[in-house]
Amino acid sequence: MDFIICGDLNGTLLNSRHNQHDRILKEFVKDYNLHQLDDDDHLHSFFHHNGKSTSKIDYILSSNSNLIHSIQTFSQDAINLSAHVPVKALLTLQADKQKQKKSSNFSNEVLHKTEWEKCVPAIYSEAVEKSLDQNKNRKVTTEDQTNNLIDAIKQAARKTIPTKTLKIRGPRLKVSQHAKKLLLTISKQKHRIWDLHGRKRGEDTCFLELKEAKRNVRKRLRQERATECKEFYKKLESEPNSKNFFRLIRRNTNSTKELATTILYDDHELTDPEEQREAMAKYFQNLATPMAKYFQNLATPKDDPDFDEKFLNNCQFRCEIIKEICSLSDSSSDKFNPTEISEAISNLNNGKACDEYGLSAEHFKSAEEKARFSNMNLDATCPICQLEEEDIIHFLTRCPVLEGIRRESLGVIKRITINKIGLGNWNSNFHERTCIAQLILDCQQLALNNILPLDDLFLNSIEELSRNLCYRLHLKRVSFLNI
Repeated sequence: MDFIICGDLNGTLLNSRHNQHDRILKEFVKDYNLHQLDDDDHLHSFFHHNGKSTSKIDYILSSNSNLIHSIQTFSQDAINLSAHVPVKALLTLQADKQKQKKSSNFSNEVLHKTEWEKCVPAIYSEAVEKSLDQNKNRKVTTEDQTNNLIDAIKQAARKTIPTKTLKIRGPRLKVSQHAKKLLLTISKQKHRIWDLHGRKRGEDTCFLELKEAKRNVRKRLRQERATECKEFYKKLESEPNSKNFFRLIRRNTNSTKELATTILYDDHELTDPEEQREAMAKYFQNLATPMAKYFQNLATPKDDPDFDEKFLNNCQFRCEIIKEICSLSDSSSDKFNPTEISEAISNLNNGKACDEYGLSAEHFKSAEEKARFSNMNLDATCPICQLEEEDIIHFLTRCPVLEGIRRESLGVIKRITINKIGLGNWNSNFHERTCIAQLILDCQQLALNNILPLDDLFLNSIEELSRNLCYRLHLKRVSFLNI
């Protein structure tokens, strides 16, 4: 297996030094037969701030000399306050272009916001339909269909709805205007003068002035970071609000090489971020502190005169009961219909953050309403009769291609039901196709609603006839589509 090692190895492969770090590094390179390009061997990558010593301790080594095409060691720059300079390698390999989840810590991508107020629903719906047509595939799983639908919605939004730039995410040098305008400008000027005088080192006046300018910038940065950190923790104690609390969580969650600010808790100094978060959590659980009471009330608006804690507890208790019943139930029937789903979508709030799939409420609200009964066809139109959209009502009661089977089996169900409840009750309760579909799919629910009698023999006979009807309709449909 080929591999590449890169970074500050704290040792050099040059012959100018013979300390222990160099000997260990050379033995390591020899044992693992590591290679470096010869044209980059003489360029130094480390320049001590005192200006008296330089070396090459930043390497890019490979187990196979054919892995790396070229290596570039950069020169010193005015805004580079580090003692090291960057080293870049161009590989001979080409990585697979796969979509990978980017880290949220330091991403150089530009953040955009979709301007849904400028959306034209007709154009957006047409783009969604075109995207679905491109992904048509009869032999796919339900998960694949869901992924295709998500991709189609997001692709249509990118193509038809304008966006505006919010901000650029990435590592930024947090400095004040004084440091930015004065100290960094002076450092750039000194670097330019030193560059024009041939980049001399040692006791050269230009180099000493450049070193002093960079030292002042680093000193200023350390001062501002310490001051900002001190002010933040002081503000956290004096103004306990949700914004400052979550800022603390984000600060301690981010990885950093610097030591965390010390927090004194129960006469113990805590510097580890994980220990600090646990201590703060225990601190907020203590009801004797005003800050803990504040954070306890964040989740429940107890100051609201309409807030009813008893009603909240009852709702939570009911939710637990529903979860337990669902976990113990063997039934997996879907109790939602397209109308209920449409109403739920219309009640979603606009302007909210996207979910884990990158979809927001506007994605669903702006799209044209489509009800698709078939899991094998991305088009909502019935593939058998091509007359209207195919849903469960159309399949059971309306499709003319299946009328022969439907007339035969449904006639028997109708005759048994009329004999049990009478013709008048049949005409008043089953005059709509949705009621007939309910009779076929779940006659037990009609019995619970006192539309049908609670007669087990009668209900079992209806269920058996309904299963036979659905099975025959399914076979007819499959044979017609040649699936």
